[in-house]
Amino acid sequence: MIVVFVGPSAYGARSDAHKLIKGRGELRGPIKRGDLPRLPSEYTTVLIVDGYWKTVPAVGHAEIRTALKTRRVYGCSSIGAIRAFEMRDLGMIGRGVVYEMFCSEEDFRDDEVALHHCPDCLEFEPLSESLVNIRVFLSGLVKQGDIGADASRSIIHHMEGLHFANRTTDLLCDLLSREVGAEPANELVSRLPGCRIKTRDFVDTLEYLCAEENRTA
Repeated sequence: MIVVFVGPSAYGARSDAHKLIKGRGELRGPIKRGDLPRLPSEYTTVLIVDGYWKTVPAVGHAEIRTALKTRRVYGCSSIGAIRAFEMRDLGMIGRGVVYEMFCSEEDFRDDEVALHHCPDCLEFEPLSESLVNIRVFLSGLVKQGDIGADASRSIIHHMEGLHFANRTTDLLCDLLSREVGAEPANELVSRLPGCRIKTRDFVDTLEYLCAEENRTA
C-alpha cells in the first residue's frame, strides 16, 4: 500500500491522483514531523512530496531513517526532493526533474520549491509561485522566442531577492509586461500552469509507484 503526503504540488491534479491511487493507498496532506512514526504498518511505500516546515516542525531525517528500515521512501517535487537529495546515500529514493536539479546544480536552494498556499483549502491552492516553476516557464518562453534571455535573467534575479510568499503570478505578469506589454504578458502567464514542474514530477512519480504496486501485487 502507498501513502502520499502532498499539498499544493497536486493542485489541479488531485482528482486524477485520487483515481490513480484508488485501491492502492491514499493521499494525505503535506507531511510534518511525527507523521511517519504514526503510519500503520500496511503502508509499505511512502511518497513525500510537500511538507510543512515553518509553522510546525518539518519532517526529520531521523524519522525517515527509521521508516527506511521497514518501508520504501520516495521523494519528489518539494520537500520530498530536498530530503531525498539529503538522504540519497541512506536509502531514500528521489525522482523527477526537481530532484535532479538538487543533484546537479550546486547553487540550487531549498527556497526554489517553497510557496505560500491557502491554509483552509482542501485543494491547497497556491497563493504564490515556486521559483523553480518560474524558471521552467521563463526558459520555455526564451526557447520559443517570446522573450529574450536577458529579460528572463532580469526577472529571475528580481524573484530571487524576494521572500517566497511574494513570488506571485501578478508580480510575474507585471515584470513580463515591462518587457512585452500588458496584453502579451497576460497571454504568456496563462501558459504558466502547464509549466509547473513540481506537479509534473508528482504525477509522474505517482504513476510509477502505482505501476510498481500493480507488478508486485
